[in-house]
Order: sequence, then C-alpha cells, then structure tokens
Amino acid sequence: MTKKTEEEKKVVNIFDAYEIDLDKEVDGIEEELDLLPGSFITIARFGNPECSTMMERLMKPHQNALRAKRKIPDEISDNIMNKVLAATVWKGWRGPAFVARDEETGETVPLTFSPKNALQLLRIKSLKLLRDEIVTKARAEDAFKIFQDEEAADNLGE
Repeated sequence: MTKKTEEEKKVVNIFDAYEIDLDKEVDGIEEELDLLPGSFITIARFGNPECSTMMERLMKPHQNALRAKRKIPDEISDNIMNKVLAATVWKGWRGPAFVARDEETGETVPLTFSPKNALQLLRIKSLKLLRDEIVTKARAEDAFKIFQDEEAADNLGE
C-alpha cells in the first residue's frame, strides 16, 4: 500500500465548489455598499429564475436583431437591464444613503424601497457606479454559496 501525497489527500467536493443557497439566490442577501459604509442593499443573484424569465421576456422583441448580429442600441439595453435589476435583483436597502428631496419643503427625507424607486435611481446616468456595484455584488457567486464546512466559509473572507 502506498502513502498518499498531500495533493492526493485533498478531496475535491463539487458541492463546496458550486452549490448555492436557492433561497438566497431569489430572496437576496444584504451587502454593505463599498463607497457608503453604513448603507446596505439587499440583492438577489443575477441570473436567478425571476431575473432570467424577465430578461428573456424583455429581450424577445429584439431577437431578430440579435440573430442578425445587430447591436441593440445602448439606450434600449440599459433600459432592459435597469428594469430587470429593479424588479428581480435589487430587493431592498437601508441606511443613510437612501434619501430623496421633498418637493414641497426641499428637506431630505428617507427614501422607502420599492422596485419603482430602485428603477428611478438606476435610470440616473450619473449613478452608474451604484448600478455597477449592484451588478458586481449580484454576480459574486461566493456570496450565494453554501459552505459545507466552517473553514471554507472562513477562507472566503481572506
């Protein structure tokens, strides 16, 4: 009988590598905004079933252009992405960053989360860094994974 090398002792576990929490994928996870400490967004995984279904539905009118390898105008593709993000990915927010200006008094008031309010923020072109951060966090597969052991979860933060 031969002794196993350290490399051979390491067992590759497909679940550790790829398994995601299906509830978190749709319901979302809370993440702190990189540029606004103390402000949090709740995001579902980009590509979750709701996201995929809505993306497919909104892209359907543009299928002929895609098949003909024609580029969809940026305005249309941005509009589709914003709608999908607001309806199926961005699930909530909390913290001091989310405010609106009261039209009557001019005072700053908390902005309540709703897909409509999220869509309004996503449509503001000068807030593209916010949209980019939402997409990046929603595509961070490790955030939605199920870890089979504590060591694997601890290693995520390193």
